[in-house]
Amino acid sequence: MPTDHTTHATLNTEKVWQEAPLTRFDTWLASQDFAASSAEIYQVQWRQFIQWLAREHIELGAVEPDTVERFLINLDIKQDQRQRYLRLIERVFNFLRRDTFGTVNPATAVALHPEHEWASVPPNEPTGFLDPTAYAALTSYLTQAPATTLSTAGYWRAQRDRAIVAAFAGAGLKMSELQELTVSCTFEESDWLSFGGRTPQTERRARVQPYALPILREWLAVRTEAGTAGPLMFPATRAGRPMHKATVLRATNDVLASAKIGGGHGERISPQTLRNSYAAIWFESNMEIETVAQTLGFRQVISAQRLKGAWEAWNTRAIRTKPGVTP
Repeated sequence: MPTDHTTHATLNTEKVWQEAPLTRFDTWLASQDFAASSAEIYQVQWRQFIQWLAREHIELGAVEPDTVERFLINLDIKQDQRQRYLRLIERVFNFLRRDTFGTVNPATAVALHPEHEWASVPPNEPTGFLDPTAYAALTSYLTQAPATTLSTAGYWRAQRDRAIVAAFAGAGLKMSELQELTVSCTFEESDWLSFGGRTPQTERRARVQPYALPILREWLAVRTEAGTAGPLMFPATRAGRPMHKATVLRATNDVLASAKIGGGHGERISPQTLRNSYAAIWFESNMEIETVAQTLGFRQVISAQRLKGAWEAWNTRAIRTKPGVTP
């Protein structure tokens, strides 16, 4: 039986969470040691959930499984994205349930029934990779320096865009990492790129493929020679302005189009596809999964294991779509 002191503390905690669910969430989030980019996404997701509860006049302590399911159905997004919301809500209630809102986690009850309406929307497209032939063609294209007949601005931009694609495909950088990468990054042990994030927890090292090293170093030299301002390794202009995601995507697409690289199985190629293809090199070489997780910047090894499973499934699809091969 709980003591009077425990009951009093529980009631106080419940009151604080219900009166300030966003503030309390931020405090909890800070204690979880998530990457800054992930924390920002979780804040947006939790805020949507709390705002929806407010519109429905439902207190946090009164949330039931059907409440969570109705919220998910209300989201006009794909199944995979709904599952991300569900996992976050489940995590929060795992933290709250014993101390505040009882022992039943309403989100877990929903997760146990993927056959229900909340999951009756199409999933995201399967995780994509470049096939080895396309990857080899891309690396061959990237090793060719841009034409020196370009204008000064055009040459600067061409070298930058070439290095951007090399950073995705040859170093496995995430979009946010590339946008925040500064010239203070260092190349250690010849093939490891070390760089810092917004916090000490996001500092990491990425193993760079041999073909990508000279491309990145050449870009740094071009960047310096052009008198590029600011600390960003990949700015939008020589004045040092940050690159927006849309600009990075456009630069990536332009390089891929020039290289005449297309996605396999009708898949769209994105920076994430290039990062996945970088990971596939290590999977193919039987690198220890813990090392793969480290060089991709995953906080948990299970993330690398899931990506490897996606790569194996992609390979199976590739085999089945070859002429003369039946499922």
